[in-house]
Amino acid sequence: MDNLTGWTLDHLLMDTAGTKLSISTDTFTTAPGAFKVDYKFTYQTGATNYIYLKSDIPVFGVPDSIHLDVKADGPQHHVTYSVTDEDNELFRITMAQYITSVMFEETKTAVSRAVPGGTSGTLYFPLRFKEIQIRLSSTKIPGQVYSGTIYFDNLQVSYPGNPPVSVEDEKLPTEFGLWGNYPNPFNPETKISYSLSRSGFTNLTIYDITGSVVKKLMSEYQSPGSYQISWNASHLPSGIYMAVLNVEGEVRVHKMVLLK
Repeated sequence: MDNLTGWTLDHLLMDTAGTKLSISTDTFTTAPGAFKVDYKFTYQTGATNYIYLKSDIPVFGVPDSIHLDVKADGPQHHVTYSVTDEDNELFRITMAQYITSVMFEETKTAVSRAVPGGTSGTLYFPLRFKEIQIRLSSTKIPGQVYSGTIYFDNLQVSYPGNPPVSVEDEKLPTEFGLWGNYPNPFNPETKISYSLSRSGFTNLTIYDITGSVVKKLMSEYQSPGSYQISWNASHLPSGIYMAVLNVEGEVRVHKMVLLK
């Protein structure tokens, strides 16, 4: 997180002059820099003070976790991510822990913690990353001025069985991967996500537990990019099925569960 392009700062009940977003080139976990958020507010009885880091970043596939390195300033601040899904519905994903460490700490938040921004909704992948919301903490003394600095670096997502990858690098995949299916378990339809870092003849085939082919979903030449393909297994019995992605001899395998 060393470039503010595509990011904006918003806030609620904050001192505008004392609250700003910049790049720190001397405090970070990954060079050359990290987001630096300076904040200032005067506490009012019953008020809650928020900072919002807004963006609009596509996230391919079916990630299971969001990662973020945070260096705070002591108080128990709280972070919530905002995302929109395939239907453009808003969901919020709140960290399970407060951010308090005065040293950089890697946080990991399960995407399964997502709750609808409205009264109800079902999360459908792929997602778009919209916002990092920081709810600021204080000793809540009316009229007292509070100020501090929080640093953020390495906003990433991870996929089952794979290391985290940068959210901001999602524009064009740099890795060949089979990123899972959603939902899983499923009945009877699911969506399988994969990415190609180079062009090649692509085969995506479904096998049953005996190794027999049950469906050839894809068999064509494809360019680099992120892809998602639906599979309807209404005619098949419950069980374990394997999705096998083969691009000119390079293979990835993913296990899926059909549960009727």
